[in-house]
Amino acid sequence: MLWALAALAFAAAALLLIWMFLTMPQLPRRPLGNLAGLYAHRGLWNEKTPENSLAAFKRAAEKGFGIELDVQRTADGELVIFHDEDLERLCGVRWKVELCTLRELRELRLGTSDQGIPTLREALETVDGRVPLLIDFKPCRAVVPMCERADALLQHYAGPYCVESFDPRAVRWYRRHRPNVIRGQLARGLERPILRHWDRRAAWNGSLIHHVRSRPDFVSMRWEDRNRLPLRMARAWKPWLAAWTLTTPEALAEARRECELLIFEQFTPGQEKEEP
Repeated sequence: MLWALAALAFAAAALLLIWMFLTMPQLPRRPLGNLAGLYAHRGLWNEKTPENSLAAFKRAAEKGFGIELDVQRTADGELVIFHDEDLERLCGVRWKVELCTLRELRELRLGTSDQGIPTLREALETVDGRVPLLIDFKPCRAVVPMCERADALLQHYAGPYCVESFDPRAVRWYRRHRPNVIRGQLARGLERPILRHWDRRAAWNGSLIHHVRSRPDFVSMRWEDRNRLPLRMARAWKPWLAAWTLTTPEALAEARRECELLIFEQFTPGQEKEEP
């Protein structure tokens, strides 16, 4: 009986060590410099200024906030700034971004505004190095060409930026090809429904074991998931942390105590409410 208990304890310890190795971030930690701080989620948007628009980026830069923005690849290989997989919510058409050409996307407008879907090049020109950028590569089949295309543009960009993605292939690409760029792995905690309805991608992401491929400098976690077991255990490595998405001043104040990159929306830090 004692032998069996000892064997179980040894097996549990071995599994824990293996898991810790798989989830280990980039060590030693590299300095973040001016990348630490506040980031406006998809720019500083409101009812009049749509998310991920050049106007939202301009407003954020004018107020001195870093900008989190989402990059996708079009059917003809161009890079655009757009969050959703399809265009229905913001543009009213049921097209997938990756199946559209840039020319087709140019014909659309974001909501009821006069703003179109910007390219990554246009976003870089608009920000012009005034504030840090947190560039989120959206998962897709052509994630490696997307990273290569983005890097070709960013090689000529003088401003501060870091990258992140839910897709570990994107983070790994930066680890292998641009190791000096600070990189982050987006993560969500394991959801309870996964235990009943197996979702391989969600479980893979929630377990954080893909860190063995990407060795991120920071873990970008959904703030509501911060106390879920995998994220809580991974923080034993003391990685840099990014928190998304902080929607109240109270959440921001709490996140400041343990996170270095703070991604907010629906309010403007330092103001009681968003400007009209």
